Amino acid sequence: MDAATVMVEAGGRLVGGLLAAGLIQEAWVFTGPRLLGDDAAPGPVSGLAPPRIDLAHTAELLEARRRGPDLMSRWRIGPPASAGRG
Repeated sequence: MDAATVMVEAGGRLVGGLLAAGLIQEAWVFTGPRLLGDDAAPGPVSGLAPPRIDLAHTAELLEARRRGPDLMSRWRIGPPASAGRG
């Protein structure tokens, strides 16, 4: 079965696994006007801790717009900037 688009609403562990597997090409991120969290609050991505910043996945902002009090941003996700370099 082939799929062109799959929407995943997930926690940090699943997002990290999908990124590591190269399965995320685009991310739609919704941010609300409330900031919450404590010392044990999970992050948006877990399981990806490259030893250098140039080994992190890249993200290019494609769109940002308000939806009521929220912000929707759409990002193209790419491989680490140093991928493929010798």
